[in-house]
Amino acid sequence: MLDAHFPESIRQDVLDAVGLSLEPEDAGGGDPAARRRDPAFRDKVLLAYE
Repeated sequence: MLDAHFPESIRQDVLDAVGLSLEPEDAGGGDPAARRRDPAFRDKVLLAYE
């Protein structure tokens, strides 16, 4: 989406504005099971979609 809709000159500004990064984050040494999730996420989704 970023490549399709924004010129390269402002892509980093767009990422910064929405709080995203294209760099992978170290989440527990690369172990996906070690990644911490928001325990309230499920409830928020269920509430949003009733």
